[in-house]
Amino acid sequence: MDDAQVRLPDIPRTVGAIAEALPEHRRPDFWQQVRTVGDGDDLELLLDDWWLQAVVDSAGDNDRHRAQLEEAAELHLAQRVKSAQKPLLSNSEVEALLAADAREAQA
Repeated sequence: MDDAQVRLPDIPRTVGAIAEALPEHRRPDFWQQVRTVGDGDDLELLLDDWWLQAVVDSAGDNDRHRAQLEEAAELHLAQRVKSAQKPLLSNSEVEALLAADAREAQA
């Protein structure tokens, strides 16, 4: 299967569906972030980040398939953001925003 033929798993981009799709060891971090995030753009960024994680984790330990899914999921998210005419953020930018929000919530 080449990258052009990678099919994303059917994981709706909702809190419940993402939580269900994540491996059990990731769920506590996911729920902690869900509890501390606001709504609007912050929630959208959180859902994008964790949806991508759930998609990648669906490949299990297959590193090649994980990489293919990550690339396909990032492209999917980029297209979704572009169609919504919102600024495109990289995964590291999203993580930095989430980390800043977490620090503010603890202060």
